[in-house]
Amino acid sequence: MDDGWQRDLETLLAKGVDQGRFAADLDVPAHASEPLALLDGLSTRVVLGQRGADRAASLKHATSAATLLIPHA
Repeated sequence: MDDGWQRDLETLLAKGVDQGRFAADLDVPAHASEPLALLDGLSTRVVLGQRGADRAASLKHATSAATLLIPHA
């Protein structure tokens, strides 16, 4: 299951590189793994119903982290 998500994220990042949104020398597979791990953790917290771990908060955290994890052009 994670392999599919990994491929999807790699495709999105590669498209961003092609469009000049992300750094041209971006290591796409490595940088796809980081947000995937983050999303796994956030989704687990949401599913378990942990306090403060709702969908909106998780999306905010994921967006913030992706901005830091993925080098922009």
